Amino acid sequence: MTAPAPGLGAVARLRAAGAALRGRRARRLMAAVAVAAGGALLMVDPSRLPDQTYEVGEVAERDLRASMGFDFVDEAATDLRRSEAEAQVLPVYDFHPSAAGEVSQRVGLAFDAARRRSTDALLQAQSQGRDDLSDEERSAIALEFVRELKVSLDPEDIELVSKLRYSREVEQQARRMLEAVMQGYVVTDRSVLPAEATAITLVTFAEDAQAIERVLSDLRLLRTPAEARQDVSLYALENADANDPTVKSGVALARAAVQPNLFFNQRDTTMRRARAREDVDEIVIRVHRGAPIARAGEALSAQQVAQLAAMSPGRSRGALAGLVLAMVGLVGLVTGALHSFTTSHLTRAPLRTRDIEAGAVLLLLVLGLARLVMQVSEPLAAALGPGASAAAFWLMVPAAGGAMLLRVLVHAEAALIWTVATACLLGLMMDQQVLYAVYFAVSGVAAAGAVGGSQERVGVLRAGLLAGLVNAAAALLIALTQVHLVEGVGQGIGALPIWEVLYALFGGLLSAFLVLGLVPVFEQFGFVTDYRLLELANLNHPLLRQLMLRAPGTYHHSVTVAQLSEAAAEAIGANALQVRVACYFHDIGKAVNPKYFIENQRGGPNPHDRLPPRASARVILNHVTDGEAIAKQYNLPQPVIDGISMHHGTGLIQYFYVRAKEAAKDGDEVKEADFRYPGRLPNTREAGIMMLADKVEAATRTLKDKSPASIRGLIQKLTNSTLTDGQLEQCPLTVKEIYTIIDAFTETLLGIYHHRIEYPGIPRRGPPEADGERPTGPVITLEISNPFIPPPAQPSAPAPAPLPLLAADDPGGLPTPVRGEPSIHPEDDYESADHLGGPPRAR
Repeated sequence: MTAPAPGLGAVARLRAAGAALRGRRARRLMAAVAVAAGGALLMVDPSRLPDQTYEVGEVAERDLRASMGFDFVDEAATDLRRSEAEAQVLPVYDFHPSAAGEVSQRVGLAFDAARRRSTDALLQAQSQGRDDLSDEERSAIALEFVRELKVSLDPEDIELVSKLRYSREVEQQARRMLEAVMQGYVVTDRSVLPAEATAITLVTFAEDAQAIERVLSDLRLLRTPAEARQDVSLYALENADANDPTVKSGVALARAAVQPNLFFNQRDTTMRRARAREDVDEIVIRVHRGAPIARAGEALSAQQVAQLAAMSPGRSRGALAGLVLAMVGLVGLVTGALHSFTTSHLTRAPLRTRDIEAGAVLLLLVLGLARLVMQVSEPLAAALGPGASAAAFWLMVPAAGGAMLLRVLVHAEAALIWTVATACLLGLMMDQQVLYAVYFAVSGVAAAGAVGGSQERVGVLRAGLLAGLVNAAAALLIALTQVHLVEGVGQGIGALPIWEVLYALFGGLLSAFLVLGLVPVFEQFGFVTDYRLLELANLNHPLLRQLMLRAPGTYHHSVTVAQLSEAAAEAIGANALQVRVACYFHDIGKAVNPKYFIENQRGGPNPHDRLPPRASARVILNHVTDGEAIAKQYNLPQPVIDGISMHHGTGLIQYFYVRAKEAAKDGDEVKEADFRYPGRLPNTREAGIMMLADKVEAATRTLKDKSPASIRGLIQKLTNSTLTDGQLEQCPLTVKEIYTIIDAFTETLLGIYHHRIEYPGIPRRGPPEADGERPTGPVITLEISNPFIPPPAQPSAPAPAPLPLLAADDPGGLPTPVRGEPSIHPEDDYESADHLGGPPRAR
């Protein structure tokens, strides 16, 4: 079989639901656009110095201050520090200790070659019949000897060495003195030494090509070649006979062969000094908003011109427009990411469209207040003197007030998400300082937590004071952190902590007054606070007094349901105050015609006995719509109206439905929809608790055995039937919470229907004797009024105000619903009897 097509009413409801969904999406989109655009415009400061190019030496026509916080690179100080670092790099000299051995070896080779040539030439001369070499031969050998030595010798010294026939004694004298002198440091010229240096970096190259680096501090050990030659002469005087021809020849050869073994490494020195300059970071000075750059009439220095140039990029219109667009995207990214996380993961605390709009309004309000504080901070700081900084005033921004207000209006999760978003945006707004974001995050979380358990308006003041103390502590700790970690802190948080502490404390108190001022405003837009609920929880409310006078049984039922619901809500962590107030008003529709409800009949005839089942069902159904009409007329909060509409859901009045089917004739159609409540399914934990408590309270009164097992079995049976009927499909209650609710109902009902002992009755006197004799003795009489007879009306007590729904021409004094239709109303025991499996009880 194919499913029947939905009726016109179902189609209309689907269309209405789709239109409502589209409307909610449109409102959320508008809120997101407003936050992104408005937040970006508030975060970007359009006030800038006029576009002007300043030059060194130009006279400032007015006081020039930083219109925004910016980082300035002090080129002069940076260059000075780099020059100091470069000067600390010692010049690098390469020392070759093997140079002495190389020169000595060359001298030895030259002597060996000269001796061999002399011997060969002498043998050749003897073969020719000559006893000695000719002058030409001696000169040729001497020239070859000098060439191999690679030195420059005087002719007298060459002739003396030649006459000594290049003896080994001369060679040994020359090599010994040469090696003794060249073991020290011989530099080419003293001009390569640093003028003011007291040390050099000495890189010694060993024979295995490994370089050993050390610092030579005693520059007196350095010798030039001329000084080294003098050392050769001194060595000969101290260690040999200076008049000996052999010594003279050795000294002459050693002095001529001396050469430098220490060389200045220009390339390595330059590279090291360049690295030293690169290792010095730029000196960045944080110029805070409002800091004076130049006074009027002052000639601008190079540093001041550089500061003005560093501040100028944000002044052009193109840059400002680009900054605004970037901020729009950044604000949208922050708020969009947090909104996505909230809707995806905080399913136990969903946000309504109205909640999102309230958060957007509060965010823009706080950003606007922050912009106002930042604008007036500069003149205020100037007025207070040099001890105060403009940035200190920023701590007064009452961001904690928005967190407290959202905690009061919505829930803790919304306050936390809002605080994170607001703290991030305020940190971006205030010169992109993460410390401000940390400060406002701590402030908002502390304030929201402090106001969470408060149900009185004075609790807001206490929460504001606590938030102020937390603000002061955070400001002080941040100031101390900056003093120790931030170099060159002269302004902002850390310049003078006493100002920051005072302003932070005042910011917490200002947040409390902001909340107290805005709570009534948001209540006008449908938000329900605990303060408003406490006012409605007063049983002297006109509607509750009318209910108590017109339908005392219903009134007692409502109070008992409130007691059950409150206990269950507290057990699972739901809003106990909200559910208690909603229970007080959930059956207010029965006050329109109370005689049609069994609990108000007090043993009189039951009007339902004279009505057909369909009419009785209509009676039962209408008390929900009448209750909604009365609640709206009295401007009751939406959660109370939802409780009236949802406490029966779309449940079936099975008793009258069965009676209608039994009374139906052949061909008559009995529609189940005519016997279902016109309300909505519970979509909150509080509404689900109220539905179960209403069924349980009404059914428990029918029990004769009120033992714990009987009561718990009844509660479980009613809960199972409610779940089976699908009445909790949209309710976020979990299975664990439902079991907790059953336990809370059981304990509360056992406290209400606790066992009472039976007191022995007072024996009655028999009838008086016929003769009229009476007992003798003293007679004590107690004048106690009958509690079942109402006392006479007191003239001084004012009469209760009538319901505004009463018709002026109604002779029976019964209220007429606003919709203009005559209506009679049900008693819940019929529904209870359905779940218990029996007919309603008679009274």
